[in-house]
Amino acid sequence: PPDDQTAAAPARANSLLLEGSVVAIDARLFHYKLQPIAEQQEGVVIQHRSPATAQDRQRLQLLMQRVVYRDEHFLVLNKPHGLAVQDGSALTESLARYLPWIAESLRGDGHQQAEEQELRLVHRLDKETSGLLVLARSRLAAAKFSEMLRSGAVHKTYEALVSSSTAASAHDSYSSLKKFEGRDVTLPVDGKSACTLVERVLRPNKRSELSGTWLQLQPRTGRKHQLRVHCAQELGVPIVGDEKYGGCPADRLYLHAKRIRFPNPFDTRGWVDVSADMFAGQPSATTVKRRYPE
Repeated sequence: PPDDQTAAAPARANSLLLEGSVVAIDARLFHYKLQPIAEQQEGVVIQHRSPATAQDRQRLQLLMQRVVYRDEHFLVLNKPHGLAVQDGSALTESLARYLPWIAESLRGDGHQQAEEQELRLVHRLDKETSGLLVLARSRLAAAKFSEMLRSGAVHKTYEALVSSSTAASAHDSYSSLKKFEGRDVTLPVDGKSACTLVERVLRPNKRSELSGTWLQLQPRTGRKHQLRVHCAQELGVPIVGDEKYGGCPADRLYLHAKRIRFPNPFDTRGWVDVSADMFAGQPSATTVKRRYPE
């Protein structure tokens, strides 16, 4: 997390969250700064209108193509692997840096309220993990989404390509993993309780050049590197590309936030349900909004 970590009493925490100046992760608060492209003057955020360099403009264009869902309260972006979500001590590039420019690009899209021009981070993805990331378009939306995270109302599904570190064949690996299907993995992570549902175990059928077994995973808790640890240490099959936890080398970490769904806090009968495949082309990633689910 960023260096300026802040502890606060519950009342102060709620106040900070509503002010849009922190992100709540695992019930802890982290300040984030959209620097250097946003500045505060007497409580008014002044945004730079467009990126200054060609590289920034190109990156912004690519990120805009990855916006797979938006309404008046939330935006869902299919984050590429290799892009950090927040600024950090050793990072020079992050999604947070582009949020004011993305918000500016969305002005006049028919959804954004006039008094709200900022996008707010409300959860995270690891730098090397790709997939769906929700951004709030107002302070109220950020507060409501964070409350849903705490209550377990936000449901996430990840897909991961795993491969045994031994000489076991892909068939043997698939067979051994099948017994975990529909079960919870509860190995603690960094001394904290952690739970992951192994939703499905799938045979290799995504890309012929990729060997291994595909898993669909639902994290029930949100510990750092939880899915990576559970795959490597509990299931015995590290994620392909995850050399930190014993995975075989690859061109990327094959972990992707495939689906996110949550009740619409502004419509008691509605749900937001968005999916995007790891290999879906851009900008044609599959997007579904299910307002009145069965």
